[in-house]
Amino acid sequence: MPNNRPNNKFSDVEADHTIAASFAGTGVTYTIHAEAGPGGYVTPSGDVTVPAGGSQTFTVSPDSGYRTDRVLVDGGEVTLSEEGTYTFEGVSADHIISASFTAAGGGDTMLLLYAALIVGAIVAAGAVILILSRSRNRG
Repeated sequence: MPNNRPNNKFSDVEADHTIAASFAGTGVTYTIHAEAGPGGYVTPSGDVTVPAGGSQTFTVSPDSGYRTDRVLVDGGEVTLSEEGTYTFEGVSADHIISASFTAAGGGDTMLLLYAALIVGAIVAAGAVILILSRSRNRG
């Protein structure tokens, strides 16, 4: 195979020289899968392609009335930045980021359906979400 590289041989060097080189990317990419449970979202979502050694930031956002409960990366819990972001840096493998959310009241939720009886009346009609708090008896 012929050598098509130029001959950059320095002869009779009497002064400083600077040599710079740049290399094309390897074309290797990895996939980060981002998913969110009910009550919020992760952006970008779905499968995100990242070049080898690259970085990618994800933003975790709860819907109104919810808060972020846990964020997992490859099954381990991570902490978000103050802005609600998580950044993968120096990516060298596929990853999964997933977020779960809970009602902002922090308790369990229950759906209460109600209807007016013939004799009485209910001002609001439809479905209501109750937020149940867990209290501790201190005594």
